Amino acid sequence: MTIFWIRKRQEYKRVYSKGRKEVGRHLILYTWLHGRDEQRFGITVTRKIGTAVVRNRAKRRIREVIRQKMPVLSVGGDFVVVVRKGMIKASFHEVRDELLHLVRKYT
Repeated sequence: MTIFWIRKRQEYKRVYSKGRKEVGRHLILYTWLHGRDEQRFGITVTRKIGTAVVRNRAKRRIREVIRQKMPVLSVGGDFVVVVRKGMIKASFHEVRDELLHLVRKYT
């Protein structure tokens, strides 16, 4: 299954409005299962999290989890990951386990 990235603001808004929300300790996951075969992911990090360096590091960590683990999902949908402030101090393994746990709730 191929992974695509959500790029446009309109697509993010559609996931926020039509999708389901699941809150974790470090992340918030919005999921909209549309029934197609593709998986699309988006990552949102607000300025409240920190400087550009900190925000980009958070996005790189999330992208790496998605590249490694998400191709094993059998369902197509749009997933938007919103980073919470606590993720900055969390280890990579904690973030990975939490994201996988949140995604598996919907599949």
